[in-house]
Amino acid sequence: QQNDPNSYKQIITDRNNDWLPKVEAMFNNDKNEFVLVGVAHLAGQDSLLTLLENKGYKVSLVDIDSTADITVRGAE
Repeated sequence: QQNDPNSYKQIITDRNNDWLPKVEAMFNNDKNEFVLVGVAHLAGQDSLLTLLENKGYKVSLVDIDSTADITVRGAE
């Protein structure tokens, strides 16, 4: 952010602001949604999480039971 503010704006701030209405639209249906973003989009004042909080959404960590069976399948 400090070393290259223009790139930070394009890669983080602008993208998060573009994604915000798309993520909000997912809240308006009965489907379960999964949003995957890079970690840089989840921290700081310009983060997607902060933007949601600023709009009044409650953002919280989901506790996942570490003993759950997880299956990962690669491309075949």
